[in-house]
Parts: sequence; structure tokens; C-alpha cells
Amino acid sequence: MTSLHHLDLSSVDLSNVHGWLHDINMLPSLVVLKLTDAQLQAGAGGFHDHTTLLHHLNFTEKKNDSESGSTDGLNTLSLANNKLNGTIPESIGQLSQLSLLNLSSNSFVSVLTESHFANLVNLGYLDFSYNSFQLNVSDNWGPPFNAFTIQMCSCRVGPIFPAWLGSQTMLSELCLSNSRISGSIPPWFWNLTRFNLLDLSNNNLEGRLTTSLENFNLHLVDLSSNRFEGPLPKLNANYLLVINLNNNPFSGSIPSYFAVATRIQIFSFSNNHINGKAFRHSSRNLTFLQLFDISNNDMSRGLLVAGIQHQALEIIKLSHNNFSGRILDGLVSLTNLRSLHLRNNGFSGGLSLSLRKANKLEILDVGENKISGSIPTWIGEKLSSLIVLRLISNLFKGTIPKQLSKLSYLQILDLAHNGLSGCITYTFGDFKAMVVTNHSELLSLLSIPPTTMRSCTFHESCTGIHTYTTFPYFDSLLIIAKGLQMEYSKLLSLVTSMDLSNNKLSYELPKELTKLHGLHFLNLSYNLFNGKIPESIGDMKQLESLDLLENNLFGTIPSAYNWNHDLCGSPLQNCTNVTQYSKGENEEEGKGDWVEMLWLYIGLATGFITGFWVIIEEYVIQRRIERKMKKNAAAIDAGKQGDRASDNESLKKKNRWNVLDHKEGNRIENQDLVFSCFSA
Repeated sequence: MTSLHHLDLSSVDLSNVHGWLHDINMLPSLVVLKLTDAQLQAGAGGFHDHTTLLHHLNFTEKKNDSESGSTDGLNTLSLANNKLNGTIPESIGQLSQLSLLNLSSNSFVSVLTESHFANLVNLGYLDFSYNSFQLNVSDNWGPPFNAFTIQMCSCRVGPIFPAWLGSQTMLSELCLSNSRISGSIPPWFWNLTRFNLLDLSNNNLEGRLTTSLENFNLHLVDLSSNRFEGPLPKLNANYLLVINLNNNPFSGSIPSYFAVATRIQIFSFSNNHINGKAFRHSSRNLTFLQLFDISNNDMSRGLLVAGIQHQALEIIKLSHNNFSGRILDGLVSLTNLRSLHLRNNGFSGGLSLSLRKANKLEILDVGENKISGSIPTWIGEKLSSLIVLRLISNLFKGTIPKQLSKLSYLQILDLAHNGLSGCITYTFGDFKAMVVTNHSELLSLLSIPPTTMRSCTFHESCTGIHTYTTFPYFDSLLIIAKGLQMEYSKLLSLVTSMDLSNNKLSYELPKELTKLHGLHFLNLSYNLFNGKIPESIGDMKQLESLDLLENNLFGTIPSAYNWNHDLCGSPLQNCTNVTQYSKGENEEEGKGDWVEMLWLYIGLATGFITGFWVIIEEYVIQRRIERKMKKNAAAIDAGKQGDRASDNESLKKKNRWNVLDHKEGNRIENQDLVFSCFSA
């Protein structure tokens, strides 16, 4: 094999193969070496952990030898997507024939100096992304190469914008995301007009962009999470596939030419100060659009995306704007729609019947609007893939349709702050995703994995030349639990929650509700529920928060909660001298993804071992508490407790369990009504 020029072992598991490194070094004519995604890790090939595979590859420049057929040296080296660590030897900079060097997605730790690039005069493709690399070169350094692709995503290149990029006149693909770069982009940068892929996201860049980038044939542009301001730049709509300008203070309106960007797939402008109409002209030609996100802006005029006829569209996010009027049929009748976020606008009227066509819908969030009417029964019959149903803070009236219990995948149900009446039907115990307690079992129920968008990225272009790779996107959702408003994103698939608070629901709580053993958050507060709390509620051991505040419920605390030392009231400790819960102490804990990890996993672990703990964080005016206590002091579990009734104390607000005393006569009268409701 001395004449072997090309060796590609990509996606071949070499983790348990010994001696292969020695064999590779015995190939004098090797020009191309590809070990991408080969399961390589520290110690690969038999060397010690304190060195790397790179130190043991023979980087000595090979001389021309007509008899042996050897070449001048290695031309391609790809070790991407492994678990390699250690440092990068300076000898790599002596491979003068190297044209492609890809060390991305490993665990290398190195300070890269000019010596690492000293003789890489033929380098055209450089990818050091997703390692712990720090670039340490002089301000006037001029690279010996003129590359067409430079990717240093998540490498430390800053703090200032790298001046050496000015010599890269052939550059077409650049990624410097999360590279700790601050300040403004120098004017000379926009003279590099060959760009088709540009990612400067997650830095601290600021200032106004040049008003026109039409000379660039950009396929992908990602400037998200910076401090760019001013109007949106003009781009060449004929080439644009992905545009992500999230989390900047851009202002003004969306330029009309985006409506004719016929190849665009990802359109994301959230968290800016964009105003005006979504599009000033028809958007019917956007046939490849998959994600449309203009949430958290100042949009208020007519929503012209109503003309969308894009069967490829999967995600629509219009939340936190000032849209008003009815939800338009064309917006919700898309057969491939998976996620629809319309929360916190001024939408009114009823839910459009056209929504029934979106039978792949997983997330429906229309909370914080003015939508009225009854909750349609067809939600449970037609939208069978729903994982999240969020209708909080609207004007819905009538009863909760029992057909909702047909939603086998439903993990989050939020109907709080409406005008709903009637009872909780016994079928609410049939939500399968809220019954299972094992996370792997829960994921197996889901028909579609957690949402990720597919679009082109840097390693491979789109249309014709390159194939599709994953465009990272995580859906997010606001959940109110433990008195805090938290936004879940990456952990959304782990959360189960039911919030029916602040309605006019009545009758007894059905014991079938306690079959939801996988539920984490349950809020039934501020309703008209009466009767006895089901004893089987103690079997819901995954619960992290239970709120029954301000109802007419009675009963004793299930013995399953005896381990909770903060819980008070008969038959547990007396509530005197118990420190009241302060909401302010935990206010800051609701910020950031780390809170999701902390609360969720602690809750899961606790649930598997000992049961759930119950928290109360809402205060009721002391006079109201005293008035209720005086009125019902001798009536806790009356008839069954006899003389023991006077020993039962109402529960402290700290535990989010407001057990109010109730007269036996009223309870019996209500049981007849409950029977009619549950059997209806």
C-alpha cells in the first residue's frame, strides 16, 4: 500500500482498533487523510492522554520520489467530530501542500500562534470550530494563505475585529460566531464581496450596517445576538436562503424585497424594534419558507402573510407584537405547520376553523389575546399531534370539552384566566403523556422529535452543490409555576403542566385526575371547586407544585406528605411559628436555562424517591383569612371527623394548598350535581 494516496475512514468506528496510527505513518504517498466522525478519543492509536493524535502523525514534508510515486505531502487532513483533546503542534504549520484542514468539533485546547500557520501557503479550507482555541497573532499579521473558507465558530478570536481578514480576498464562507469580538465592523470588510455564507452571531458587535449588501450573493447570513442598529440592510433576494437577525436593536420596517426572496427557507427577525407590516407586498412566492419568526417586535399593521401559500412552512412565531383583528385563515391552514406562536397580541374573535387542517401541529400558543367563544371540540379530534395547548388569558367561555383528553401527546395544558365553567370531566385522567413517569417512555409517545429546522450551513451549500444539514432551532414556551414565569426551551420536552386557574370551574375534583402520575405542575386555584380533596392525590409523586388556593375544598392532608417538614395543619404540625414563604426570595431564580435544569431535575429525582413537595407563594389579605377561619372553624371534614373537626386547622399559604372547611349538608347536595357532570 505504499502507493496509497487517498484514505477515508470517516464514520468508521476506530475506538477499539489498535495500531492503525503506526500503519498510517507508513504510507509515504498519502495525500488525503479523512478520519471525520471516527469515534477517535484521547489515547487513540495507543498514545498517552497528555499528547494528541496530531503529535504522532508524521508531518515531515515528503520529497518527490519518482520511483516510489510519493507526492510532496499531505493535501487534506480532516479529524472533525471526534473526541480528541490536547494541544495542536506547531509542526502542522509546515505542511505547505495542505489545502484542507478540518479539526472542528473536538476538545482541543491550544493557543494558536503565527507558527501554526507559517507555511500553509496552499490552505483554502480552514475549520477550527467548536474547540477551546485562542488565536494569538500580532495586529499586523498577514496569513500566508488566501482561503475561501474560514470557520472559527466558538474560538477566541477577539477582542477586536481581526484585521488579518482584510487579506482574504477570496473568502466566501466565514464563521466567527461566539468569538468574543467587540466594537464595530471596519469599512474594509464590506469590500470582500465574495461572501455567500456569513456568521458573526453571538458577539458584541455594534453600529449600523452598510445600507446595501446587494453585491453579496449571500445564501446564509447570521448576525443574531449583537448590538447592530438602524434599518435592515438591503440584500440580494435571488440567493438568500437563511437570514437570522434575532436579538439586535434593528429598527424600521421589513424591506419589501424579502417578499420575493423565492428561495428563502429561514426568516428570523425576533427581538428587534421592527415595525410596520410583515410584508408590504404579496408573499405567495415564498414556497420554500420553513420558519417565519418576527416575534418580540413592534409590528402592528395588517398581517399580509395571510396570502402565504407555503406548504413547507413549519414554524410561525408572531408573539409579542401589536397585531389585532381575527386570526386569518391563510395563516393557520398550512398542512405542515408544527408550531404556531401568537401570544401577547390583540387577536380577537374565535379560533379559525381552518386550523383543523393543521393536523401536524404540535404547539398552539394563542395566550394573552382577546379570543372569545367556546373551546372547539375539534381541537381534540383533529389536532391529534398537539404537545402544547396554551389558551391562557383570553375570553373563552363555556365548558372544557372532554374531547381534549384524546390528545395523547399533550404535555402542557394552560387554560388559565378565562371564563370557563362547569366541571373537570373524568376523562382528564386519560392524558397519556401526563400519566407516564419515565422520560424515555414519554419521548417514545411523541410522533415527531423536538423541533429542529433543516437548512444549509457552512460545511455544505444548498441547491445543487451541497446537501442539507441541520439548522439549530429550539422551540420555547412560557410556563407559570411556583409563582414564577419561566421560559423553557431545550428542556421543554421534559415538562408536564396543567393550569386551569382563575376560571369559574366548579363541582368536585374527579379522582381520575390523580391518575396523572407524570404531572409536574398542577394549578386549580381561584375557582369554585367544592367537596373533598381526593385522597389518591398523594399518588401523584412527580408533582413539584400543587395550587388549590381559593376554592371550597375540605379534607385532611394525605399521609404521603408527612415527610414535608414545611407542611403544617392537622394532622401535621401546628401552623404557628412557621416562617411564611416570600416570593421575592425566589424571584431571580426564574431566569435562565440553568433554572430549568435545577428545578426540573431536582423535581424528577425527588418524585422518584419520596413523592412531591407542595409550595405556596400567594398571600391572601389577613382579614379574609381570619374571616374564613372563624366561619368554618368547626367544619373540617364535618360528619366524618365529629369532635375531631375542631382540631383540624386550615393549611398555611406556604404550601399552596388552601383547604377550606365545608358543611356536610352542602357537600352531599353537590355530589348529585357532580354525578350529572361526570356522567355527561
